[in-house]
Amino acid sequence: MSFLDPTLLALGIALAAIKFYIIVELFLPACLLIGISIIFRKIKKSTARHITITGQCVFITGCDTGIGHNFALRLCQRGFTVFAGCLYPEGDGAEQLRSKVGDNIHIVPLDVTKQDSVDKARDYVVKHCQEKGLWAIVNNAGIEFLSDIEMSPMECFKSNAEVNLYGTVRVTKAFLPTIRKYKGRIINVTSVKGRIAIPGNATYVMTKYGGEAFSDCLRREVKRFGVKVIIIEPGNFAITALFSGKNLERFQSNLNHAWEVALDESRTTYGKKYLDHVLHSVDDDTRVKYAYPNLNPVMDAMEDSVTNESPQYRYLIDGCSGFLDKYCMLARLNPYLPERFMDYLIEKYFPPTPIAAETQVTNNQEKSK
Repeated sequence: MSFLDPTLLALGIALAAIKFYIIVELFLPACLLIGISIIFRKIKKSTARHITITGQCVFITGCDTGIGHNFALRLCQRGFTVFAGCLYPEGDGAEQLRSKVGDNIHIVPLDVTKQDSVDKARDYVVKHCQEKGLWAIVNNAGIEFLSDIEMSPMECFKSNAEVNLYGTVRVTKAFLPTIRKYKGRIINVTSVKGRIAIPGNATYVMTKYGGEAFSDCLRREVKRFGVKVIIIEPGNFAITALFSGKNLERFQSNLNHAWEVALDESRTTYGKKYLDHVLHSVDDDTRVKYAYPNLNPVMDAMEDSVTNESPQYRYLIDGCSGFLDKYCMLARLNPYLPERFMDYLIEKYFPPTPIAAETQVTNNQEKSK
């Protein structure tokens, strides 16, 4: 008569207990909360009341391309008066806005990293919106750099922060007195990456986390003035323009600079092919393959943030070309699951970019067989 090993029995019971804990204590409550949230938002959306559009003024940053460009067009079509902040006021993006929209758009030269530029933009907007009032500002301008922290130059950390974080702060502070006067709203475009930290994205992610924190603080401060603060968190969308046109040129230049200034040991560890992999990850074919093909869901959410009398505090907007946006899924699970489990999921869905050191180890192992 054989008996079950007590050690194996104890191990089996422990594993069963862990599974039970994960399912009952973590997974089911998380699913329940997400389900309740979805139902509540659907009910709120079906009963929402929207403002009457009478040409109210909206100021949007980063309108040369991407989300800002498309949103400027959307609001003009709805009847708003749009002040479109453009880094290149004589560029193709600005010219397209002028030709497509006409009289109810103002192209405003704007560099969100320069206080003087922001002040001039504010003075222009305030001067031209006195009759209709400034209903909203949309902080949308942004740039991105991808690479592991070790291969990311300090200049990229600083430039991302200057645009994505301090640019938002700079514009907000300049326009706050006017927004307060008209009891308007401030809409800050962050990202799903402001709620989930993806490896190889530190220079961008840290600015978006900062944008989320800034927006939460701001919302709680200005509520007493009747000012609303809304966060827009796009998921996986292809046509954001973060890696197209001049932004792609800047990214390629920054990658080359990253290799030039990296420590010798870092270059040996990562290898030049690492940067080639990173560059390939943002080319059009790769991005379009996995991302949502257009910006319509983002535009719908942003329009609701401007027109809804009681907008959501934050809009997490699912993208992706498939059934599930893994970025948004992980962002929703992040507050509820243990960090060790979240690390496992992130590594599973976002495996590290191959580096030279790993390739060398693999080759040595194959030779030794």
